[in-house]
Amino acid sequence: MKAKNILYKIKIDKKQLENISFKFRLCRRKVKIRNCHFSVYAWHPKPWLMNDSPPISWILDNVLPNHVIYDIGANRGYFTLAILSHTPNAKIFAFEPNPEIITKLMANLDLNKARGQVRVIKYALGAEKGVSQFNIACSDSASSIIFTHAKNRGNGVKSVMEIQVESIDNLVSKKRLPGPNHIKIDTEGFEADILDGAKNTIKKYRPYVYAEIHVEDGLKTNEQQIRQILSSYRYLIMKYGMQLLCVPRNNKI
Repeated sequence: MKAKNILYKIKIDKKQLENISFKFRLCRRKVKIRNCHFSVYAWHPKPWLMNDSPPISWILDNVLPNHVIYDIGANRGYFTLAILSHTPNAKIFAFEPNPEIITKLMANLDLNKARGQVRVIKYALGAEKGVSQFNIACSDSASSIIFTHAKNRGNGVKSVMEIQVESIDNLVSKKRLPGPNHIKIDTEGFEADILDGAKNTIKKYRPYVYAEIHVEDGLKTNEQQIRQILSSYRYLIMKYGMQLLCVPRNNKI
């Protein structure tokens, strides 16, 4: 019996189906964005036309061969794989501290024979080097260093773990990472802290920055913090929905 028929016959929820699919390498879903294709494991095999909208559209419009991209908050690797399918020679560093998600990220990279092209970094980024508590949310895409975010946006926190935190400036200055051309950040409310730890790198390398705006309790966002950090380095900041495109003013749009 084919994998997709097995999954359709199992009477459990979508998350369980996805977990089974990743664990047993059952259900492969074809993804298309622009003229590019890749595959991911999923709970059903229906083809997916990936939404060509910010921030992925901004990245694809500006990435060139051999560009260095930091995919911070890589999750299952959809953005990373979209970039590689569009620009195979891009150099991608995928940051993902959630161990539950890392296994799915690695499985998707293996499925596309892309593990050798992507360096997966299994710790978090922040303002400085150290150790932090990481909150695993019931909805794993909302897991965060920020407890209130994981709790309120992730349907509760199911576990807490200790993780290593590094700063971009420390990694780049010690030549553990090459300087970036692009930084994409979606880290569930921790975006400004990461940029705070990347000020020297931003000043020196002038990367494009694509940052997600997150809302806490419907009252405050991290948007103003992100704007303050990047405006001080003469970045042009444009907003689209809950995304910020931040372009150094010495670059053409």
